[in-house]
Amino acid sequence: MTTKRKRTVSEEDLDGYVDANEFLEELLGPLTFGRMLWSIRMCDELSQTDFAEMLGVGRSHICDVEKGRKVVSPERAAAWAKILGYSDIQFVRLALQDQLDKAERAGRGGLAGGPRSGFEHVLDVLHRALDVSLVLLGGQMLRELA
Repeated sequence: MTTKRKRTVSEEDLDGYVDANEFLEELLGPLTFGRMLWSIRMCDELSQTDFAEMLGVGRSHICDVEKGRKVVSPERAAAWAKILGYSDIQFVRLALQDQLDKAERAGRGGLAGGPRSGFEHVLDVLHRALDVSLVLLGGQMLRELA
């Protein structure tokens, strides 16, 4: 019996290639939960009212999430992913990243160079929550595949 050996990708193979995520982030800015929802809604050619009705929330809430004025809990993000038929892992990851970004922006409001009143603690907690959530979701996906 012979087995084919997997070919590994070297730095030389990647020379001249552009990372698609980096390119898109430079072009459009970072992917956020709101931008992802907006793109899904646009691709499905839905109004904010129709989209909000599908998700069981008000139109103004969808507008606020799309514009980055409101963040969504990981639980709600997972529920919306299920309703829309998308990966709950990606939805939860982006919802948690939005929460981290919001906490970071709030921490910048303190005195320049001074203490940030527990800001580092908030970030540590959110980073741990992100790690735990991804591990739990990965375990859930493995159970579903079994």
